[in-house]
Amino acid sequence: MPFNEITATPSIPFTTHCYAPPSDSPPHPFQFLDIFHPTPSPSPDALWLIFIHGGAWRDPTQLKPIGHPLLTHLLTSPTLSSTPGALAAASFDYRLSPHPDHPLQTTLIHMSSTRHSAGATLALQVLLSSDSGFLPTQGLKNIKAIIGIEGIYSLPGLLDEYPFYHSFLEGAFGPPPTDNVMAEEKSHVWNTASPASASHRKVYAEYLSSGGKIVLIQSSQDELLSGRQTRMMEKVLEGLERWETARGEFGGHDEVVQGGKGVVWSLLDRVVGEVLREERAK
Repeated sequence: MPFNEITATPSIPFTTHCYAPPSDSPPHPFQFLDIFHPTPSPSPDALWLIFIHGGAWRDPTQLKPIGHPLLTHLLTSPTLSSTPGALAAASFDYRLSPHPDHPLQTTLIHMSSTRHSAGATLALQVLLSSDSGFLPTQGLKNIKAIIGIEGIYSLPGLLDEYPFYHSFLEGAFGPPPTDNVMAEEKSHVWNTASPASASHRKVYAEYLSSGGKIVLIQSSQDELLSGRQTRMMEKVLEGLERWETARGEFGGHDEVVQGGKGVVWSLLDRVVGEVLREERAK
């Protein structure tokens, strides 16, 4: 079932909030987030589960409601409910590049973070922003886990494998590197934006050695992305600690974040549970 057909109201109430700065008046319609209100209410030190939707950075049918079923599952999971108020959750929209085209998705767990497809790119880019000083050191420590589901990790690698994806890549990141005089600058932009760039390895090493966790999920039945993107990300992480890859027949690209035949949501239960136990042990 395509994501834009998910219309069921979550079993947990939520409220919608604008996160645009006061200078954005009126705010862009995609500068809003949904915050869930489970019972009992989350404690002040609750682990936040943050969902970042995908959609190739530009598909307006791939919005924050896509994450509602996943977040509802985690908030009501019997395996995660032993400590009342331990979890909080939110799903948010973000401004898109022009013109919807090819649907790709992403999820992120932040504080414990899960992301799917293009969302996986965005989640790791938040982590990588610490290298430029945009994300303070404490912010890096607050990201307890990142789960990439059917993620896009290398822009040049994606274009090489799927040349017909060029339009949405250019819409989000500008033209790809060519032999013209701007090639070096464009190459820098595309490589910097690619989580699987070898230049980012030191950021991952710092994050993982300080207690963070990265989980990559890849379905062999994904009809939009092969396993090549995940393999490129694994190459950058090779030799580091606290990361893992889960592969299997989890369904098509859109199906994976909907539960992956039950396997993916069970995996998320385990990962979030591990993070909760580690936080309680501190």
